[in-house]
Amino acid sequence: MPFFRWQALLQSQVLAIPLFFGVFAVAQAQCPTVTIPQPICAGGNCGVGTPFEVGGDTVGITRYEWIVSRSGGGAQPDTIRGKEPIYSFTDPGQYTVTLRITRNGVTQNCPPQNVTAQGIAEFTIAPDSNLGPPEEEICKGTSITLSALFQQGQAPPPGATYLWSRGETTETITTDSAGCYSVTITDPATNCSRSARVNIRVYKPDPNQPPPPREEARWYFGSGSGIRFVGGQPQPITGNANTPEGTSSVSDASGNFLFYTDGRNIFDKAGNPMLDRDGNPVTLASGNGINGGPNSTQAVLIVSQPGCNDCEPVYYVFTTTDIGAGGSQLQYSVVDMRLNNGLGQVTQQNVPLFDTSTERLAAIRAQPDSTNPDRPETTWIVTHDFNSNTFRVYPLTGRGVGSPRTYSVGETHGPATQNGEGYLKVYEDKVVVVKPGAPGEENIVQVFPFNGATGEISGPPNTIRLGTAP
Repeated sequence: MPFFRWQALLQSQVLAIPLFFGVFAVAQAQCPTVTIPQPICAGGNCGVGTPFEVGGDTVGITRYEWIVSRSGGGAQPDTIRGKEPIYSFTDPGQYTVTLRITRNGVTQNCPPQNVTAQGIAEFTIAPDSNLGPPEEEICKGTSITLSALFQQGQAPPPGATYLWSRGETTETITTDSAGCYSVTITDPATNCSRSARVNIRVYKPDPNQPPPPREEARWYFGSGSGIRFVGGQPQPITGNANTPEGTSSVSDASGNFLFYTDGRNIFDKAGNPMLDRDGNPVTLASGNGINGGPNSTQAVLIVSQPGCNDCEPVYYVFTTTDIGAGGSQLQYSVVDMRLNNGLGQVTQQNVPLFDTSTERLAAIRAQPDSTNPDRPETTWIVTHDFNSNTFRVYPLTGRGVGSPRTYSVGETHGPATQNGEGYLKVYEDKVVVVKPGAPGEENIVQVFPFNGATGEISGPPNTIRLGTAP
């Protein structure tokens, strides 16, 4: 009488049914194509990881499981579920990646893929001999020597380079100051990098005495004026910014002032023009300035790049030009504070993002996203198109500026140039936009719901009408 027999093949499951009049075979679970982009840098390529990509015929597949095994045994394999997950290979070495699928009720393992992770093994900063939390404490008047500490059996590759968050390029540094310290080690053979950081706290000889007042922030305005805040109290200062509208300045988390800009010139903490990679001053007078407009409402904005386990020493300087009939140009430049002996250096300049923007520009650090736990640390850069009702939300991560997400909602910001001149402010749960009217038009403020985890701007907005512009 007829009988059924399962025949396991490498690429598919075949149902063989021998009958008196022959054999009938039906393919049941053929594997899709699998692509794992190379090269792979251990540590996740700056927090982003390696995507596992699936192509070809995926009809009928209801379950995807990826098994990642370290060649040579040792650690337990990792199992990741999902069609196209992102995975971070912890250390350099050989790995085997196997996709297990369920198609039409049949489960099978697809052919394994052997991959190589390159670069730098995981490390902390010594003297953290127990590989514990990244924090060290010293007494006031003493110092501490910091260096990269690898686990037993691991070491940096030959010729590895070191770059500390405050500009040193040696394997070790010594400090007596509180703050965040990080080092990035790069393998010149693969161009793979990895970072670690530590926070240094300094104890006072007398813990009952209040800490001395420290500078917390510094603001610069046009015509060479400014304010710094020491112990919460404002103090007048002078500077080199010269513009009727937008400026921006930045200090680190410890209150150490770093640099400032009026949208056309960039000045270091000493007030001198910052240099580019060729040693040229980034100033309007030299013909080598950045492109913030002197009359742009929000001409310039400094944003720290989310780090890859570092002290975030890289800053993006976003600019908008004065708006015209075709809108405003949105661009960015990049400052790396690890260069030029800690004074900073402009490493990229006037990179275009969008040609028909308004002068509106704001940023906020993204909230955790429970639906996307693999997303790297992100800052949302929020702008608005000219002569349109579209917002653009750019993700800034350790990999740079990503593709924008667009949300069309609310009033059209145009066609009059005045419609593109107002302010934009972003909060954790809302975006507020001021739309000035041209003469005879209404001045309008709109408040939009904002999802700080996903960057989504939605509606309907709450609209506040402020009367007619003169």
